[in-house]
Amino acid sequence: MNTRTTGPWYRSPDPRPGATVRLLCFPHGGGTTAAYHHWPALLPDSVELHAAQYPGHADRITEPLQHDLHTLADQAAAAARP
Repeated sequence: MNTRTTGPWYRSPDPRPGATVRLLCFPHGGGTTAAYHHWPALLPDSVELHAAQYPGHADRITEPLQHDLHTLADQAAAAARP
């Protein structure tokens, strides 16, 4: 699998450069992007999935956990902007 990293926040398990839609997915608390690795096969080629990787999880394990949900949401939203 050719996962593309979009900054520290988002992972795309199946990059689709020609996609016209970017689908942002957020795993449950404590979850990781692995929950979405099989989803691209269910999506049309026009949709590129990007799953959020939270601080303190998986490949971001060395970063401190964010305990405030509002701050976490603000950070994820800021990272999603072009």
